[in-house]
Amino acid sequence: MGVAAPAQAKGSALFGYGSQFLLGDSLGGTANHVFSYGNAGDTAYFGDWDGNGTDTPLVRRGNSFYLRNSLSSGTADTAFSYGDPHDEILVGDWDGDGTDTLAAHRGGTFYVRNSLTTGAADKVFNFGDPNDVVLVGDWDGDGADTVGVLRGNTYFLMPAEGSHAGVTTFAYGDPSDRVLVGDWDGNGTDTPAVSRGNTYYLKNSLTFGSADVVTRYGNPGDLAFAGDWDGNGTDTFGVRRSTSSDPQQNPRD
Repeated sequence: MGVAAPAQAKGSALFGYGSQFLLGDSLGGTANHVFSYGNAGDTAYFGDWDGNGTDTPLVRRGNSFYLRNSLSSGTADTAFSYGDPHDEILVGDWDGDGTDTLAAHRGGTFYVRNSLTTGAADKVFNFGDPNDVVLVGDWDGDGADTVGVLRGNTYFLMPAEGSHAGVTTFAYGDPSDRVLVGDWDGNGTDTPAVSRGNTYYLKNSLTFGSADVVTRYGNPGDLAFAGDWDGNGTDTFGVRRSTSSDPQQNPRD
């Protein structure tokens, strides 16, 4: 079995390089939100920071975070620090209040904070192994996000924050697929999609089986991510690209 590709799930840092974001409000459609935010080499995320139902950008520099509450160019609306500079950072609505916040992942331990402010974790729990690929989503439609892990093409999804009882397990896609997570049909439950080039194979249930929807977005070399850009309750795709004003040397290379 091959090694699983990193997940570009809702809640994870975006892949790619560049300060420009191109977001489409419909699956398979063209980008209708195009803007720049942050620096080309920033680690970037999207989340609903103000609880208005729309996902907007956040950039990370070390353990400092700069978020914006609109899909537009400009300066940060809020800045704060959390965790250590080398933590894996995840985004989710951990307490179900409608607002996304951060969790730091170190090995198999998660440190959840329920506000977008500097401070210590509000909750700490363990799940999975240190080298697992971590996913974030609302697996049961209760309004709160929890974590899952991916091993090869097998998913292990935690039913509630910190709970190991009733873990959902299923296989989907190939081990080499790149994985995204989102609510593709607007039913309140997050499910996986796998990408091969710029073709996306969406599954609307947490079960083994073939794709329910196959669609395309962006260019074959794009590394798409998911979010709700228009607040309609359904996740769609976006991509990150560099602009002519961005430094052309990727500092991560």
